[in-house]
Amino acid sequence: MNTYGFGLSLILFAAAWLMRDKLPFVGHLPGDIHMELENCKLTIPIVTCFVVSVLAAILSHVIGRK
Repeated sequence: MNTYGFGLSLILFAAAWLMRDKLPFVGHLPGDIHMELENCKLTIPIVTCFVVSVLAAILSHVIGRK
């Protein structure tokens, strides 16, 4: 990955991180783990990470075909 690709992916990650509360599916897909204790909440978004990874691979493949 060149420098521009790394910078673009960093910007996209930051934008997604800022909008994570506004996206209804992030962390709420079937297969994501949610645990809530007395004073602690834990979310492990396994399926969400898999979906994002597949979408990133497809996007990378489409952009790389130029």
